[in-house]
Amino acid sequence: MPLNKEDLAENDFRRTNPRFQDNNLEHNKRLLQALEPMTIKYNCTMGQIALAWLLAQWAHIVPIPGTKNEKYLRENNQASLLQLEESDVNLLNDLKNSIQIQGERYTPEGMKGIF
Repeated sequence: MPLNKEDLAENDFRRTNPRFQDNNLEHNKRLLQALEPMTIKYNCTMGQIALAWLLAQWAHIVPIPGTKNEKYLRENNQASLLQLEESDVNLLNDLKNSIQIQGERYTPEGMKGIF
């Protein structure tokens, strides 16, 4: 996950998305920074923590992460093997409720492609 806009490739569409604009990105980094200790504890990526957290919410949840890269497909699949401790699931639930993501996911033009 990019921590700065400069981490994104020049042609990455997220550079124009409201969520990745300076003020919003700075605010949203707080959530990423809160996840960092868990990535060390579980020796995994932030994406894997997010997917494992989703899987821990309910037995019948099936996350559908998007990727264009086989490396990330394999990485996402490994998240299904990650068993978060209940205290970490509770911490992530608290974070979800206390740190509201700022900025729309897509620009108004990008929203036209969403069904």
